[in-house]
Amino acid sequence: NEFKSVVKYANLYLQLKPNDYNTQIALAEAYYYTGKYQEAVSTANATESQPNFKNEKENYKVYYFRAAAKLELKDYIGADKDANAGIKLTPPNNKNELADYHLILMETHSRFGKDKEALIDAKTVIESYPDMGAPYGIIGYIELGNKNFHNAIVNLSKAIELSPEIAMYFVWRGDAENALKLYENSKTDLLKAFSMPDNTFRDKTFVGLALVYEHENNYETALSYATQGIQEFPKCTDLYSVRARIYYVMNDKEAACRDLKTAKELGGKEEANEYA
Repeated sequence: NEFKSVVKYANLYLQLKPNDYNTQIALAEAYYYTGKYQEAVSTANATESQPNFKNEKENYKVYYFRAAAKLELKDYIGADKDANAGIKLTPPNNKNELADYHLILMETHSRFGKDKEALIDAKTVIESYPDMGAPYGIIGYIELGNKNFHNAIVNLSKAIELSPEIAMYFVWRGDAENALKLYENSKTDLLKAFSMPDNTFRDKTFVGLALVYEHENNYETALSYATQGIQEFPKCTDLYSVRARIYYVMNDKEAACRDLKTAKELGGKEEANEYA
């Protein structure tokens, strides 16, 4: 494709002019968009080390592609640092490019538990990209964590409208609906997420479905989802805790105690003694 060609010809050109700034930027971009994130970081590092880097007109672009690549490499501290550095260099009237940095910071701030900053980032992104689902998803996730379940549902519904292919939005909305005792709605969302092949929150989906069916007193189905989840995710403490409660209600105290012991051994929160 286009970016693969850029990688090929940019490397050839840099053999002739190894310090050509614009070519290095183009190469870092091409590496990023072809999924070669470590190469994108290395190219950006080489570009930044040039003697005249600070005087280059669009030097802020180096930080964007390096930050974006580091985000993909799960180097959240490095991505956060580069995004902040890029914002300082980006002209204030470049709204979309600033929004691109805030999109990265939205992710890092969320992961660092900096909800206030993540909300500011999300709102900045929405101003430039109102049709993007990700910022609404982050807002919904933060509202869910703060137990503002109605606000969570509103924002996650918007995220789903704009990005219906993202399974985690259905999982989060299902959790919020479950908290509000909207069990049928929760079940619909969680079953939707369960059927999606790219669901990276599959363990949480099992937990949610087990909880929904438990709340409906459908203990056999709840137990089935919890057990299925444990088979796929044997280190998920929430699944053992939920299954322990289901076993307890079904009057199988021995199995309940066994699951609680496993959850505790895996580092889960100690449950109430009523299950013992």
